[in-house]
Amino acid sequence: MGYDLSGEMLARARAKLADAGARLQLHQGDISQVTFDGSFDAVISAIAVHHVPPPDKPGLFQRLYDVLRPSGVLVLGDAFQAATPALSERYRDLSKAWLEREGIVETPVYTAYRSRNSQPSGGSSTHLQAYLQWMEEAGFHNVDCVWKYLSRAVVYGERPQSQ
Repeated sequence: MGYDLSGEMLARARAKLADAGARLQLHQGDISQVTFDGSFDAVISAIAVHHVPPPDKPGLFQRLYDVLRPSGVLVLGDAFQAATPALSERYRDLSKAWLEREGIVETPVYTAYRSRNSQPSGGSSTHLQAYLQWMEEAGFHNVDCVWKYLSRAVVYGERPQSQ
C-alpha cells in the first residue's frame, strides 16, 4: 500500500514558508527529471534524492549545478547505503535499539516503509562516497559530508565564483 503525501507536504511547506514570498520556490515532480527555470543561490533537498535510481543521479547533480549561480550552494540531506554490509547491519541494530529506548513501536506501516526503503532504487541505494564523487564530477567545489549519523548524512558543495 502506497501513500502519496506529496500534495499535503507541499501545502504544509507553503504555509510554513509563506513569509519568504517570491524568494522561495517549491516544486513538486519527479526529482530525477526536474528542470528549473532561472537560476538560484541555493538548492536544498531533504530525504528525496535517495529515491532517484542510481544511474540517473549523476545527471541530476549536473542539472542542480547548472541552475546554481556562481557561489551558489547545494545542501542535501539524505539516507545512504552503508559502506559495508556489516555497517548496514550495525546501523539497523542501533536504530532499532534507539526506537526501543524511546518507546517507539514499529507499526506495520513503518515496517513496510523500512522494507521498501532497504531495496535498491526504492530507498538508500547509493553510498555516500558516490554522491560526493558525482558532485565533484558535476563541477562542485568544496564538496564534503558536513554531518553524518548512521545512514543519514548532509552533503554540501559550492559552484565556483568564476568558471
